[in-house]
Amino acid sequence: MQRNLPHILSQATNAPLLLEPAYARVFFCALGRESGAASIQIPQNLENLDQAGMELVTGNYMSGDKPRARFYQVVNGIAVLPVSGTLVHKLGGMRPFSGMTGYDGITARLQQAISDPEVKGILLDIDSPGGQAAGAFDCADMIYRLGQQKPVWALMNDVACSGAMLLASACSRRLVTQTARIGSIGVVMAHASYAGQLEQEGVEITLLYSGKHKTDLNPYQALPDNVRTDYQQKMDATRQMFADRVAQYTGLPVDAVMAT
Repeated sequence: MQRNLPHILSQATNAPLLLEPAYARVFFCALGRESGAASIQIPQNLENLDQAGMELVTGNYMSGDKPRARFYQVVNGIAVLPVSGTLVHKLGGMRPFSGMTGYDGITARLQQAISDPEVKGILLDIDSPGGQAAGAFDCADMIYRLGQQKPVWALMNDVACSGAMLLASACSRRLVTQTARIGSIGVVMAHASYAGQLEQEGVEITLLYSGKHKTDLNPYQALPDNVRTDYQQKMDATRQMFADRVAQYTGLPVDAVMAT
């Protein structure tokens, strides 16, 4: 999944931003690191951070190092963890970034908040239509398990659909705004075929392969009926797993969950 870094840079520089100072430091370090900036200067505290320094600020938790700063706000003993935009498996950042939140970042922040003695409870502030299935179930399971150690609540504010609903259902308690959209317990998958376009352009693609399913879902032909049937069965099984897990977390009947 590519990020349009030039566009983000153009929007984030040479223009006024409404950012909390501590988060602004993390945001620009993350942006600088991703864009390959040699250094970042922060006039307020006379910092001049190179790539290594930017990595420390943004929290290189993927290497196993313990983050040096909190990656959430604590309000009256409650750690507030924003979960917004598209949910992806491995974003590599602690916080939501460029319209995405990583399951890896959610779990890392949760673990940090659980071990924080000043945190008495955790609130997931969710505004997401869902995202990748990869990583979603493991993230939800961790939310459910960690909720046995400290209360983990979900605020569905204002969208918590599909994958985001899975995460919310794993929380100890769920709060919903008056205009929230929630539910959508289902699975969707897209297949793109460029066969017609390639034929018009006089291009013929020949795939050499070994293995019955190696060319399934290839973009150079229309989706064969047998492949469609196979993947439809896989999606149906994933939806059933989805509904079973939400029912387990919430205590709702599986049929009621499937009806959403």
